[in-house]
Amino acid sequence: MAAPGPQGCPHLLLPLLPEEPPTSPTPGHPRVRLFHHKIDAERKRHLLTTATNKRIQVELQNVNGEAFEVLLTYMYTGRLRLTCQNLGVVYRASRLLQMREITHICAQLRVKLAPTKMDVGMSQILSGQIGGVVSTLYLYVTAKKLGIKHAWYRAFRVITSRFEDVADSVEFLQLDVEDVCEILRADPLGARSEVSVFLAALRWLHYRFLDRESHTIRVMRCVRFPLMSLDEVLACFHPPLLPGIVEWPELNLMLLRATWYVVV
Repeated sequence: MAAPGPQGCPHLLLPLLPEEPPTSPTPGHPRVRLFHHKIDAERKRHLLTTATNKRIQVELQNVNGEAFEVLLTYMYTGRLRLTCQNLGVVYRASRLLQMREITHICAQLRVKLAPTKMDVGMSQILSGQIGGVVSTLYLYVTAKKLGIKHAWYRAFRVITSRFEDVADSVEFLQLDVEDVCEILRADPLGARSEVSVFLAALRWLHYRFLDRESHTIRVMRCVRFPLMSLDEVLACFHPPLLPGIVEWPELNLMLLRATWYVVV
């Protein structure tokens, strides 16, 4: 019996026959609209991802990071954190950026710090006119940052001559390590004893110790321990603040050397 041929089983040829080409849908067809929607969604997602990953860098000339951070915090929170360290740069940045409210606040702060109730502005903080201790610290830091040497040196002389009053102020605790070391190393220094210098260094470190711990040895090297009496050196082994730092090998060695120097 012969096997059935193609004529006997026409259904076997159906899978081999080419399918009819699909008709192209019209632009308004639902499948076309869905396809275009998917393309638009993918394009938007790509553009959004690209914009997110791309960093835009804007440079503001004569506005440093410290001043910009203060101004940005003020814009977001309404709090303006002015210290003797940043008053000058914040004032200058606010003038450049035409932030008149902050410029006015900076100028009024100078009026508040002035020794008299004269109508003075920021220009007088740079004039070299010396007032109280706090005004002098503001003048010293601001003039130093702006490179106005005559005002800077004049304020520095007043600070060193009235060191103990300066060291008792909050503004002294807000100074950066460069300014503190410059003051503590000054010679002559208006202090009754080198113990006053040691205590001032302790207070400055203690004010923000977590941030300033790395500066401990640098600041303590500004203290002239050999100029102390034996009782004063021995008292430094038991400081009223941060007692643990005297166990640091570097500081402990400074005190031991000073003890030997005084005894011998």
